[in-house]
Amino acid sequence: MIQQLIFLVAIGFAFTFWIKGGIRYDLVALIALSIITVGGVIPFESAFLGFSHPAVIIIASVLVMSKGIINTGFIDWLLVKLPIRNRGIGVQISILCTITALISAFVYDIGALAMMMPLAITFANKKNISPSVYLLPIAFSAHLGGFLTLIGNAPNLIVSSFRADISAPFQMFDFSHAGIWVFLAVILFISLVGWRIAPKREKKLGKEEISERFKYASKYFVPKDSSIVGKSVEEFKKSIKEDFMVCFIFRGKEKITDISEDTKIEKGDFLILRSSLNSLKQINNLTDLNLVTIGGDFKKEIDERSYEAEAGINQYSVLKGMTLEQANIESLYEMEVEAISRKKGKIKEDFSKMSLEEGDILLLRGKEDSINQFIMDFDLLPLAERDIHLEPSAKMTTSLGIFSLSVVMATLNILPAHVSFFIGAVLMVLVGVTSLKETYKRIDWPIIITLGSLIPFGEAMVVSGAAETISSSLLSFTSFASPLVMLGIVLAVSIILSDFVNTIGVAVLMAPIAILLANGLGVSVDPFLMAVAMGGACAFLTPVGHQVNLLVMRPGGFKFTDYWKVGLWLDLIVFIVGIIVLPIFWPF
Repeated sequence: MIQQLIFLVAIGFAFTFWIKGGIRYDLVALIALSIITVGGVIPFESAFLGFSHPAVIIIASVLVMSKGIINTGFIDWLLVKLPIRNRGIGVQISILCTITALISAFVYDIGALAMMMPLAITFANKKNISPSVYLLPIAFSAHLGGFLTLIGNAPNLIVSSFRADISAPFQMFDFSHAGIWVFLAVILFISLVGWRIAPKREKKLGKEEISERFKYASKYFVPKDSSIVGKSVEEFKKSIKEDFMVCFIFRGKEKITDISEDTKIEKGDFLILRSSLNSLKQINNLTDLNLVTIGGDFKKEIDERSYEAEAGINQYSVLKGMTLEQANIESLYEMEVEAISRKKGKIKEDFSKMSLEEGDILLLRGKEDSINQFIMDFDLLPLAERDIHLEPSAKMTTSLGIFSLSVVMATLNILPAHVSFFIGAVLMVLVGVTSLKETYKRIDWPIIITLGSLIPFGEAMVVSGAAETISSSLLSFTSFASPLVMLGIVLAVSIILSDFVNTIGVAVLMAPIAILLANGLGVSVDPFLMAVAMGGACAFLTPVGHQVNLLVMRPGGFKFTDYWKVGLWLDLIVFIVGIIVLPIFWPF
């Protein structure tokens, strides 16, 4: 009884902070693991066995391979082959959602979404509608890979490991037998109805925010022979016929903040300007000022640095809280930061020394590979539509070949899935698709830590007797219920929990209960475990249910309560279709 109490304290702590926030989800998982370990619920020698679990190996290996595929331009090449740019909104969303879902069946869902978001935002801008109309459907579609493959999401790997303790683990495409029908139903709803009822959250600038005309802050040096030396700010603006703001001027050790149209510009000044992207380019082209960048020598022209991209800082970005100087861009990347955008609040200092915040946008210029690497290393969100690779590169073909080989070996049981995908990740390093340094950076360590920390909770539920208590209570309260009714309860509870709790936690907690319920009813555990996996992929109601939901929250301007307006219908579709097809493909 004491062990059950300690277990419930650990679970209660995890649930509270997963829902409330305030502590990062991986730290919450580690603290919860510490509680059940110190409390004696699991033996000390079992505390860290979760980190060597096959599910952890598979997730880490797939992360390495999937990001390698993405960075070789495969998604770009695929999209350019599809003539969707001039299609209607419904057709565009249908195709984008289908591609996102299919990619997420094999590639990490956040990676798949991050690649599709810039294209979705571009389409929305061209259609002159809110990006939220596109972003919410493709975010929800990134969940759908979990209905199709073993590696589609972490809950599938968890329930597969529980089945392995009974008979044999689920195979690569076992989930698609019933899941494909749910997948098709959700895609059909999103394509026909979902995007129409998605909240249209056009973000409007308030009085405290600076006009979109002056989006970017940039820094310019005035050389001694500049044509604007001695001119006023007003004359400077008129000379190039562009609208911009001079925020302040650094003159020696002095910082001039009281800027008027009559303020004179002197040689050696550093000007901090705010302008639109087009105005910034015109200032570069039409004046003899030197643009001061972070990561490059402003006196040096490098022809190769012609590629430009915009990248945003989200809540997971490593740059959040850092300054650009601390990022050590100059020594690590062949690129430079030309300007920075911050909509909330004025630029009050040299932007190279500003602590970066969530929502800031960086304007990058340099070699395309370096920019892509910088975006990946610091977990930035690419915003501007990027150049499309028209033909697959040699590395793209190699990476796809390695990934396909890993999938085939796992599907045909030539090798266990965790061994097959681990070998694939190693091969990608050996053939140069990715470097060893990049490999460590590409692994989403918070997910790995969360997964490794929560896996022992499955054992803790059984050892403490919590799973037996819960399943016995359910069976006693519903002694008259048929297996189908109990299956519906498992699916419904899993769906509800996934909207508020980490999806890995849902699988770890519900799988032992599902097994005991099936045993108590004297039926197969398979439909019940599949119901847990299916429910674990349904984080549609809130932004905290899954990282992909959070990823679109700021670009789409969503509120916490916006998600259920589409997500509630998706949960109902999953439940209705799931309860019909699960007993057909996985009989009791």
